[in-house]
Amino acid sequence: MFNKKNIRALENFIQNIYSAESLSSEESEKNLEDSLFEIFYYNGQHKANGLFITENGYFLTANHAAEDTCLDYVLYNKRIYPIKFIHKRDKKKDISLGKVDLPKKPKNLIYKIENTNLLLKEYPFGYPSTIIYKKDGKINKIQTKIWTTGMGTKLKNSEKYESRIITDTFTEDGTSGGIILNWSGKLIGILSSGNDCTTLFSPIFSGLNLIQKEINTLKSPIIFLEERLF
Repeated sequence: MFNKKNIRALENFIQNIYSAESLSSEESEKNLEDSLFEIFYYNGQHKANGLFITENGYFLTANHAAEDTCLDYVLYNKRIYPIKFIHKRDKKKDISLGKVDLPKKPKNLIYKIENTNLLLKEYPFGYPSTIIYKKDGKINKIQTKIWTTGMGTKLKNSEKYESRIITDTFTEDGTSGGIILNWSGKLIGILSSGNDCTTLFSPIFSGLNLIQKEINTLKSPIIFLEERLF
């Protein structure tokens, strides 16, 4: 029954692509800001951001921010919760799906979502967007533009990711796992890494692919071992 409830919540989140259109832009953006959280190192230092997609703790973040998280935790509603599991990873797109055990029912959160590929075809010279991240308990917003590049983007950590969607804005350390919205408050991506003048992000549809893989795992009659981080 536990898996069935999680499956239903995750499936409902994917269906938000269609069902969340009734939300206003303001409602969607408020929901996103309320579900954005900080990830901390064991010593209390800010590390990154994450975005809850279900009320019981499934979340998306940048994959590089979810590495070596056995001692990391999140602060949510003034309580500390350890990160114990990263269920699915896409290292090339630098996005991961994890779980924090929040004491709530398995219910999907509702956001407006946009297909980035369609946006970039219509706006090849850059699409106005907003970067949102949380640090020291405060919401920060940066106006930017996004576009694609014809070549892979070399990052400061010398890794090369498949994602070719970048912004024209440099963001400070600790913003990975934050979110980027289009002008109408729709979620279009999860912040990744950057260099001296740009910030890379993973399209939200890469996250939806991970969610679908998790649904398939939960539905499988085979017992899968989770990637334990402790």
